[in-house]
Amino acid sequence: MQQALPEVAPILEQWALTCRPAPCLTGLSTGHPRLVGKDRSIITSDLQLVSSDQTWARTTSRWYRLGAPRRMEKTLRSLN
Repeated sequence: MQQALPEVAPILEQWALTCRPAPCLTGLSTGHPRLVGKDRSIITSDLQLVSSDQTWARTTSRWYRLGAPRRMEKTLRSLN
């Protein structure tokens, strides 16, 4: 199977680290080849690595360009 090049990887905005039970990311995806749409809420496959500057992530199935991370206070408010 051919892998997408990082330059054409989908972007994940308002992302956050989560688990399901393996570490993964959640956020709003744009440009995903299978989950079509702009700012579509997704949970990724298992997280393999995140770049030290937090601009790229690799999951089991693909690369992601990381936009702005989710603000923690917004996440905590959604739990209440």
